[in-house]
Formats: sequence, structure tokens, C-alpha cells
Amino acid sequence: MKKVLFALALAIMSVGYASAQEIKQEIYKMSEEVAQDKSKSLEVRKVAQFKVDAITYMNTKMLEKITSTSKDSLDYVAMVTEEDNQAIALYNFVHIYVTKIGRATKTKERERILALFKRVSLANPRFYDEDQELVLAYCKGDRYITQFSLDTDWVKALAEVKKELGMD
Repeated sequence: MKKVLFALALAIMSVGYASAQEIKQEIYKMSEEVAQDKSKSLEVRKVAQFKVDAITYMNTKMLEKITSTSKDSLDYVAMVTEEDNQAIALYNFVHIYVTKIGRATKTKERERILALFKRVSLANPRFYDEDQELVLAYCKGDRYITQFSLDTDWVKALAEVKKELGMD
């Protein structure tokens, strides 16, 4: 269902009726609904919660940037477009990861996939946030399948993962 809605949103965007902002909001809304849906498995809810937290983190950082930058030098359209692209890349990054993990039949293969995506996430910070406890909250231990940094440049991370997986 989620894939169908996202595909529909992408199709609408390509026709020009939906903005990237609407797609970002839809990603957030769908992720939030899944995260709160007790009929879903715990792992599915955790993945959805990661997306909610990552988008919330990005929004918070964008607001910090807006409030700390001179209003004359702000290019709101560029900032919003960048945030939208980041959210779409986040969605695709997590989707590819979950798909690869789900198809892996051996433990070593799962570990290799997790290590690749985690390494790429950590190697592509976006905000260089010093609050490591916050940005690495999902990386600690094995409580989460999405062991990625919240402080990730998702566009760069997605491009790197696709390149390493031969998907570009």
C-alpha cells in the first residue's frame, strides 16, 4: 500500500500537480501512521519511526538555519526544495536498504548490507551536528534495523549507496 501511494505521488509530481513539499508531507504522514499502527510488526513500525524522526530532525535544523540567517540572504525556495529532495532521498535510501535486507538469505549478507548503509550514512553528514547522542541514537546496539545517523545528507548517501550497489 505504501509503495503504491508513493508511486502515485511520484507520478503526480512528474505531471506537475504535486510539489515536492507535498510528497515530503505525504512521506511523513504515511510513516507516522505506520509507526503508530499496532497491527504492523515492531520492525516495520521502527523503520517508519526512523523516517519520522529523520524528517523531524531535518525540519528542526532548517528552522534553526532560518532563524540564525539574515532574512535578506535567505532563499526560502531553495531551502524548501533542498529539504524536499532530502526527504525523498531518505525515503529511497531506507526503501533500498529494507528491500536488500529482506532479500538477504544469509546472516553474513545481512551484516554486509547493514555495514554498507550505516557506513555511508555516517560518512555523509549534512549539518555536522555536535550532539552525537542525538544524531547517533539509532546507531547504538542492535535495537534498530535502521542504524543510521540522523545527521545525514540523504541525497549524497543515496547516490553513494546506488553507486556501490551498481544501481546508478
